[in-house]
Amino acid sequence: QTDAELKVARRLAKITNFAIAYAVEAYGLSQRVGISRNEAKKVIDDYYETYKGVKTFMEETPKVAREQGYVSSIFGRRRPIPAINDKNHSARSRAEREAINMPIQGTASDIVKMAMLKVDSALRRENLKTRMIMQVHDELLLESPDDEVEKVMPIIKREMEEVVKLDVPLITEIGAGVNWMTAK
Repeated sequence: QTDAELKVARRLAKITNFAIAYAVEAYGLSQRVGISRNEAKKVIDDYYETYKGVKTFMEETPKVAREQGYVSSIFGRRRPIPAINDKNHSARSRAEREAINMPIQGTASDIVKMAMLKVDSALRRENLKTRMIMQVHDELLLESPDDEVEKVMPIIKREMEEVVKLDVPLITEIGAGVNWMTAK
């Protein structure tokens, strides 16, 4: 594959991953990536064939939410889904999408919060002046004296990647710069 073809394939894969997490169907995916409905259906079918557990999760999670009235992150944080049994189809469909999405996004949020605590603890343990100043989605922004940058980068990376043990590795990209925009 050429670089251009690889870029297109990556874009399709990224959009497909997010679309499936939000229970988007063939029409929605076709609109997002500019392919026919039939092509989008094939992409979704191929995805579910490759990742069979995802299909099971997508089907079972709303059922569990209907029975319990809530869903949980893998760490046990609960989110009530009050409209999961609503008579209104639109409200119920939205609740089903929320039920599917919460364990994914909620778990990611839990992991980031735990990573923040571990990073902060490691920096204090090492008596460093570097401090966390902001968190945005899955990013942490820290302020560091110039003479600590090289020392703190591997500490931050290690603490973030080892915060929990999952079946898949947590890979962290880390960068430094004079401001957030220039951090590489």
